[in-house]
Amino acid sequence: MRETQSQHKNVRVYGEKVNLLWQKNKLDAAIRLEEFWNELSQQLNFSRLCTYTMDNLDPGVYEGSLERICKCHSHLIPTENYALLENVVQKATNDLLGRDLTDAIGKLALSRPSTTQMPPAQATLLFLSEKLPLSARKILSRVQREYALAAAG
Repeated sequence: MRETQSQHKNVRVYGEKVNLLWQKNKLDAAIRLEEFWNELSQQLNFSRLCTYTMDNLDPGVYEGSLERICKCHSHLIPTENYALLENVVQKATNDLLGRDLTDAIGKLALSRPSTTQMPPAQATLLFLSEKLPLSARKILSRVQREYALAAAG
């Protein structure tokens, strides 16, 4: 790494192994590898890009794994179409919880301390899954349907 840095101004590392571990249901090993990269980044200057193949609308990823992964990263990019995700999450949350509660939840989700930057809709889904898990499952179910319909049409 030091040799590469001596030859190039900006070094980027792609973390492919963490996804392979994730796919084999070895989340603890993936997190440990993430922590290793974070420790190394304290000694060397580089940018790290990681990709996890997961469905951010799957209720199962909100049972702790997504939050653990987020703690190891500065940014979360959950989808290619932020605007569509934002619209669908807003609509589903409004329909199930009402506009006033949706607005309050959105503000709370964005105000909580986090080391990971993410789109507001994703922050809302994480917040709901932690604070209102039953409502979160209903909202995720509706978001999955609406997102698929909107993406197809």
